[in-house]
Order: sequence, then structure tokens, then C-alpha cells
Amino acid sequence: MVKIGVICGLLSEAKAVRSMFPDERVDIVISGANAARAEKLATALCQDSPTSPRVDMIVSAGVSGGLLPAFQPGDLVIGSEVVTGNQERFPCDAGALARLQHSHRAAGISPSIIFGSDRVISSPAEKEQLRTRYDAKSVDMESHGAARAAHRAGVPFLAVRAIADPAQRALPSAALGAVKPDGGTRIAATLAKAAMQPTQFPALIQLGQDSNQALKTLGVSLRGFLGVLLLSSNLG
Repeated sequence: MVKIGVICGLLSEAKAVRSMFPDERVDIVISGANAARAEKLATALCQDSPTSPRVDMIVSAGVSGGLLPAFQPGDLVIGSEVVTGNQERFPCDAGALARLQHSHRAAGISPSIIFGSDRVISSPAEKEQLRTRYDAKSVDMESHGAARAAHRAGVPFLAVRAIADPAQRALPSAALGAVKPDGGTRIAATLAKAAMQPTQFPALIQLGQDSNQALKTLGVSLRGFLGVLLLSSNLG
């Protein structure tokens, strides 16, 4: 039986994927938008244990920041590879990408580079620097950790992201540090920060709406993608 391990950064991402694909062959874990934790979780999934067999593929799935100006909230990104500021490059599995393209589930979507960051990239200027330096189209904070573990274990890797904040928009400062280690959101603390600068509330509301759109895209897309991958007799 083919089994896939899905690494999500946020509790909301994991819920979106699970609600659309309630299948025991998919094991979902949450890193809290932390690359080191994502690497640790992916490492565990790539190993046999008395209670769970090694997975056949690691998928990093969640929302992300857009680096390409043309991307809008809710647009889908499939990684061709994940790169880091330490010059690491982790290619996504060519076979899995081909299966998705041939299934027409990913019609019109060209695989692109994802930048893995260990910190929040909040400003349009920073996003533009990453795009021009690495030719990356999106950025997130856990794909590189999951990719590192998968490549070390020799397990196929894939990254699927949905844009939550576009390249031309800065993240409100009240939203920084809002993610808890369990992937939940520090709602009270975020609102308290915004209350000190009420002009941030419109940006927070917009970010919430755009994130919800991205989560919808993620859930619907993963339903089809995971179904295609689970039909494969060999993901390696």
C-alpha cells in the first residue's frame, strides 16, 4: 500500500488537507512553520517504526508568500525544486511531477522554484530580492526542512503551495510571530499588537481573507493530487 507523509506548517493547513482527503494512507503532521521541526517530523516519517511503516513520499503542503508579481491570493504553486540561502537545492521528484501533469490535475501550472526561508519574509523589497537572486516564485518556512530530510532518506519529495500574500503586499507587523509551535495562531496576542496600531486592522483582515482563499485552493488541489499519487504502484 502506497503511503504519503504530508508536512503542513499550520493547523489550518492540515485541517484543509484532511477535510478534503480523509484517507488513512495519508499521514499529516504539523511543523508550526519551523524548518527544523519539519525536518525532524519528515525524518521520522521516512523511517520504519513498530507502529507505522516508512512513507513512500514526503509532500510539503501549505500556504506561502508570493514572489512573482503576477501571482494572486489563491494561486497554486507546484515546486520544481526548493532552494535556500545556504545554496542548498532540493529537486522535487520528477516522476511525481510528470504524473500530476499527465493527469491534467495540474493543467496550466508550470513547476517553479520555491525559496525556503528560516524567517518571515514580510516586505515587497525582500520578496523582490529573493525572486531576482534565486529565480524563485514563492517562499515558505518549512519546505526546505522537509525536503532536506526526504533527500537524506532517499524518499521522493514534492512541494505544493497556495499563495496567501502576494509579492507587492507587506505583511502587517502584528501578524509576525503569530504562529504557535503546534501550528495554531496566537489570536489574542495578534489582536493586542494591532490594537496598538489600529491602522493595521485592514491589512490583517485582508490577510485573513487571502489566507482562507489559499486554504480552499490547497484543499481542493491536494484532493486531486494525492489521489493521483496514491494510484501509483511505485513513487520511487
